[in-house]
Amino acid sequence: MLLERDPLVTDVREGASSVTGPRRVTMHLWIVVVALVHFDRGATIVAAMGITEWPWENNSFGYAVALSAWHSIGLALGNSMAGALLHQVSAKAALVLSLSVSFLGALLLGLQESHGVVSTAMLRLCSGCAAAVPLVYLPLWVDDFAMSSDSIWMPILQSGVFLGQFFGMVTAAAAADAHKNWRIALLVQASLLLVVTLRIATVPLSQVDVPSRAQSARVDCFALPAEAQGSMTRVQNLIREMREMLQGMNRNPLTLSMSSILCLFHAVASSLALWAAPYLWLSDHAPNGLMTLILSACVLFALPTLGAWLGAIACDRLEGFKAGMHSVALKVACCFATVAALCGPLNSATESFLPRFLLLSCWMFSAGAVLPICCALLMTSMPSYLRSFNAASMFLILHLLSYAVAPTIVTILMGCFIRPEKALNFGVSLAFWTTTPAAILLIFTYAREPKGSGPSSLSGVDDLSLGDVSYELARRRMSTAPL
Repeated sequence: MLLERDPLVTDVREGASSVTGPRRVTMHLWIVVVALVHFDRGATIVAAMGITEWPWENNSFGYAVALSAWHSIGLALGNSMAGALLHQVSAKAALVLSLSVSFLGALLLGLQESHGVVSTAMLRLCSGCAAAVPLVYLPLWVDDFAMSSDSIWMPILQSGVFLGQFFGMVTAAAAADAHKNWRIALLVQASLLLVVTLRIATVPLSQVDVPSRAQSARVDCFALPAEAQGSMTRVQNLIREMREMLQGMNRNPLTLSMSSILCLFHAVASSLALWAAPYLWLSDHAPNGLMTLILSACVLFALPTLGAWLGAIACDRLEGFKAGMHSVALKVACCFATVAALCGPLNSATESFLPRFLLLSCWMFSAGAVLPICCALLMTSMPSYLRSFNAASMFLILHLLSYAVAPTIVTILMGCFIRPEKALNFGVSLAFWTTTPAAILLIFTYAREPKGSGPSSLSGVDDLSLGDVSYELARRRMSTAPL
């Protein structure tokens, strides 16, 4: 791994900035690609509304979680293999191949007549593996092709995540309301993926391939370039990198604490994203299904973004992003985490739509505010040469544990109930209460952190600014799915 600000990388990037071509047009195309590969994740949220229908079948929970969890597993596996693919073929060929597989997955799932859990899981697994390729490569493309004046490109690229999920959810909700079939949204996604794939096939290779890809090897995954492997096997490389990561974590206990807190918050977010809409719809005095879905979509995708922005500004104003000022950042994070943790006991005391909606909004806002602070603490508490591996490992852990295992466990427990409203009350309450151990761990971490310490050189990098945090959050994909 190269240092984040290594002169060699800087020189390569400056050379790449002189590449001619309609870079802005290509950038717009990448935003559409990121949105489309997340389109189905928003559509699957609507599928969970099927459990509110009566007579209710127990496998409805399993079908809904298969749509979400197995796609996350595919993303985790694809993230681990994308680097090897990108070092074997050109980036353009890899993107065309991955989008073609995503097109087939969306088409087959959209045409699926039966609700087979196994077949659905396999299709979602393949779609997730394919979607990981553009998510791994496109931040690298922006890193090399964007000039210093275009630093906003990275956050704009990542905005496609939220736009894709939002429009996927809205499209599926409209299709379910008009035609009683949310899968029409997947057919819409397949059609758009086909058009975008054909468009990428016509883009010149020089506008897609990163010129420095062979020299820098800065693909955030677990694979090393072929020339760097030599006689070492990929398993040996993985073991060596994991050992280095553990050594880096031992240098500062903040790394392990922040990683655990992020996993817990994302586990809650993934469960709420899946079950919030039917949970609100079965509440007392709830509006109709379409309006409930639209309100849920606004809360799930707008408030975490707003919370992340305000949380980052609050921490930046108090200079919490500076190296050695971890206690200040932890204090701000504790305030937001405590507010989020209070949503659990308050939610258990109400059954009306409006209080539940406000509590869901409060949790999403507060959790979104905690996210950039925890990520900034991760950045400043480890050596810079371990950040790429940390980003890849966090991507893997979040999608396997927080987005797949945690919702599956909650769903299994929810399947023990006879009535869907009872099951949803239990599942959502359990998700809210999971915030409590995260808040306790955060408070404990703050209590152990030395107070009033000055700037520290432990991380081996200069202090972070608010712009650095926003850029790194986007480039490292730390905020990719629900949060």
